[in-house]
Amino acid sequence: MDDGDPCTIDRCDPSGALVRTTCSALDPTVSTTLYDALSFLFETEPLVQTGVAPGTLDVVAVAGITGRVVGPDGLGLSNVSVTILGHPEYGATLTDATGRYILAVNASHRLTLDLQAAGFIRAQRAVEAPMQHIAHAADVMLSVANASATFVDLEAITEPTPALGAVESDDAGPRQGALLFTPGTTAAMRFPDGSTQASSTLTVRITELTVGADGPRRMPGELPDNTAYTYAVDLQADEAVAGGAEHVSLSEPASYFLENFIGAPVGTAVPAGTYDYEQGLWVADPDGRVVQLVSISGGLADLDITGDGVVDSASAIEAIGISEDERAWLATRYAAGTELWHTEIAHFSVVDLNNMKGCPACEGPPDFPITTDDTCSGGGGRVGDRVHQPDLREDVPVAGTPYSLHYRSDRVPGRAAARRVTVPITDDTVSPVLRAIVVRLRVAGRQIEQRVECPCSPNQSTTIEWDGLDLFGRTTHGHQPAEIELAYEYPWGSGAPSPRVDGLTSFGTWLPDLELDVDNVRNIAEIRARRRLDLGRSGNEVHGLGRFSLDAVHLRSGEPHLYRGDGSRRRGDAVTSTLEPLHIKGLNDNLWDTLALPDGGFLMSLASGLYRRGPDGADTKIGPHVSEGCTSAFEIPALQSCYAKLLSNLTLGPDGSIYATIESGSRILRIRPNGIVSHVAGLAWGVGGETGDGGLATSAFVSCRSLAVGSDGAVYCGGNTTLRRIGPEGTIRIVAGGPGTVNGNDIPAAQAQLRVVVDMTFLRDGSLLLNTEGLTSQLRKIGTDGVIRCVAGCGGASYADGEPALPALLDRADDIAEGPDGTLTFTAAVAQLAPNGSTIFRKAIRTIGLDGRLGTLAGLGGPACPRLRQPVRRRRPGAERKLQPEQPLDRRRRQGLRTHPADGLRSDR
Repeated sequence: MDDGDPCTIDRCDPSGALVRTTCSALDPTVSTTLYDALSFLFETEPLVQTGVAPGTLDVVAVAGITGRVVGPDGLGLSNVSVTILGHPEYGATLTDATGRYILAVNASHRLTLDLQAAGFIRAQRAVEAPMQHIAHAADVMLSVANASATFVDLEAITEPTPALGAVESDDAGPRQGALLFTPGTTAAMRFPDGSTQASSTLTVRITELTVGADGPRRMPGELPDNTAYTYAVDLQADEAVAGGAEHVSLSEPASYFLENFIGAPVGTAVPAGTYDYEQGLWVADPDGRVVQLVSISGGLADLDITGDGVVDSASAIEAIGISEDERAWLATRYAAGTELWHTEIAHFSVVDLNNMKGCPACEGPPDFPITTDDTCSGGGGRVGDRVHQPDLREDVPVAGTPYSLHYRSDRVPGRAAARRVTVPITDDTVSPVLRAIVVRLRVAGRQIEQRVECPCSPNQSTTIEWDGLDLFGRTTHGHQPAEIELAYEYPWGSGAPSPRVDGLTSFGTWLPDLELDVDNVRNIAEIRARRRLDLGRSGNEVHGLGRFSLDAVHLRSGEPHLYRGDGSRRRGDAVTSTLEPLHIKGLNDNLWDTLALPDGGFLMSLASGLYRRGPDGADTKIGPHVSEGCTSAFEIPALQSCYAKLLSNLTLGPDGSIYATIESGSRILRIRPNGIVSHVAGLAWGVGGETGDGGLATSAFVSCRSLAVGSDGAVYCGGNTTLRRIGPEGTIRIVAGGPGTVNGNDIPAAQAQLRVVVDMTFLRDGSLLLNTEGLTSQLRKIGTDGVIRCVAGCGGASYADGEPALPALLDRADDIAEGPDGTLTFTAAVAQLAPNGSTIFRKAIRTIGLDGRLGTLAGLGGPACPRLRQPVRRRRPGAERKLQPEQPLDRRRRQGLRTHPADGLRSDR
């Protein structure tokens, strides 16, 4: 059915007839934009992407998502429905004859693809969709449920009754899951409309997804950080599938047993989680345990549950959820010496069980810039001259006019240097256990990959070249945004195993020295790093004058580049921008906080409530209607909850939820997309308590000066000396600061002291940038390797434009954000020379470029900062700025917007 032409998308309609859509041609006279490249998907009949609401897609903020779905045979699976979870305005598409799909969306730092096909197990994939980029979602292999099912009559069972999965085997060894139902258990099915129905029978299908090399592609969704790909199983009941139920819950947890096929130490924890398709994320469950059947006596299995080789007491065994009747069943099924994983299952879903080890030899990726091989930014020689630079140029006057034609060799078709990237992949030293380095170049919807097997040499580089074509086979024009990903593969499993703590829910909270993508089955740990750049450049052929351009005719190429007809080039970021004030009309209340939204609107927190101002200037109240009365309660609509006012630290979550602090930072709330207010963490103002580390965040004492939300839905609370993480499962723990820490950088964050965390934001590489304040401000970054490093303000030198940011002096820095090209922006007080020669201090918007140097965007009334080297004015020790009554300690009232760009960067401000 597929004609092999990348410019056509071939599909079948429900009747089986071929449907073919041809991509539109690109205009060679202008720089290719992503909107132009993708508009045929939702504008040209027959539509590839159907149901896109009019006006949904923004010309500037547009992004694309592409991926592939295959069936159990590894061949492309067609007609799989692909939608964006929680975003019906983007419509839907179907996979083509090769299993590929592409969707146009607005940029977002996290979107969840929902992939469904009749007869297959549902799957989802989270993806970051940066502005003007086509993101590549991880490949998906849809599985079919186990053909063998176990019928269980819950009302008839009088002893533990198992439902068995198929016997699976791969390089990790054989295993078979067993779900054990106990007498008295009842089941309830929940339907999409919220209604429930009891079911006295269950036809159970247990399908392991993690079998063989294709296991990672069969997962329902990516595992969260600090988990290891090990074992996942889909639990289904035919009765629920046939009736359209979305959930089956059990009145009594059923024990799940599995052979210890990876050899995890007896007594260690088995972190467990279930996948929630409604939220598109994993939810932590109580840990399981690795146990050993030591012997059989009196018809009962004698178990060691601590790893000391000694049989434990019946009461201790029962305390972890294994009853005497279940021990009797174990004695009939397994031989003495068998090691098993045990966990409890309370509802049917995809269940993930894993076991964390360690990687003492793993090292983070090197940190250096990546550039194209095109170095011809200027100079060059005349044709016929002896040339010492790689580009040639020539000017030809146009007779009778003041103009001239210009030729330049770096603007002719076929110029490959602008599409070639040299990538440094190793530093001065290379870990001797490093297995391989994978380099991926993503540009114009294409992915080009190189794998470098190790041992590798120090200071080694590799080169990747792009042919200039997009994923539809069309020649692109002008600069195109590109991404380089480096993946470092290390051996896994030589470190300490997961600890055993009774009653702990540790799924997704285990902290190694590095945050890794881990495969327990293949014993591989992978560390990834991403960097972005532009590839390609505009050529003279767009002028229609052969290889020449007219000196008075210029061409804009990509966002920052202007190609002049005389052969020179200027970057758009050198053009001065104008800063205009924002006027809040019709709302005369005190403004507590603001947050820009991806659609061009913004949120306003006022004393009377929370408002959303749309791009059209219309205001919508989110909560509460104080004049109609409100209730001090959670889990009710925001319009009825008194908690939905006086909000500070407004932050968006990956699903569009609004997070904020209330009551001077003592509590964190969440307003879900459906308008319901939830309690995330903290106790009521004035109520003392413990920090609660390791327990539920809703019962912990917090004092949040700043908030950030990760792509996995975890909430980070920055306090006076600590940074805490509240996982999606509700557990709170320290990430940095706290007792026993030391003052320093380039050490694990958990060991580092912190000052007051006044602001923070996630960067697109997954690291967390902190703005900490003492006598002066410091910007520090916690990388995905868990190490904290200084970015700016960690010295005492100049704060002038062009000077390095690392040793600079910063004063009252705030409102940090990351731009599309990786440039950091923040506000700070800057010294400036007054006309009388004195020094004055003004608030300015500062920048830190990719070269690590300071710049100024706005706020000084001039083009740049003076190059002063005198110290910034400091507050006296102990002299705190006064706050107005009832004003939150975690944020002074502001009149400006916090950046939350619509370009999809992982910036939570």
